Amino acid sequence: MFKPGDAVVHPSHGAGYIYSIEDRSVAGENKKYYKIAMITSSLQYVMVPVDYIEKIGIRKIHDETKIDALLNTLNDDYNKEISYTNWNEFNRLNIARLRSGNLYEVVKLYKILKTLGKSKKLGIRDTEMLSKAKLMLISELIACKNISYKDAETLLKTA
Repeated sequence: MFKPGDAVVHPSHGAGYIYSIEDRSVAGENKKYYKIAMITSSLQYVMVPVDYIEKIGIRKIHDETKIDALLNTLNDDYNKEISYTNWNEFNRLNIARLRSGNLYEVVKLYKILKTLGKSKKLGIRDTEMLSKAKLMLISELIACKNISYKDAETLLKTA
């Protein structure tokens, strides 16, 4: 169980901090909710039932060692063949990577789209997905390293 002040990652909204644990009555049933203050999301807070943390995929942020190891690989081109023959399948796979909340999958998505963008202009959805992956990475950098948005963005660019 998380406690107020813990840094966590929501797979849809990025990193944030447990602001509080609150009792809420929904449909006549009392449940405990985590109130998560989001770092880079357009939402100020996200309320998540304590019982659904695992199902949703909320996790603690990675430690600085793991983050640094991933940063060292970020700007390497994705050296596996990128199958773009079936765009719908490619898009579905990339959406699953992004929604997984798994930092390694988000980094993989970031690298695939950055590599693909070097050889051709990315479509609108791919560009949006790249921006979302970048935002997820920035939010985790902010929470892990306790740095500003601008510093996290610079760190991501220069990694």
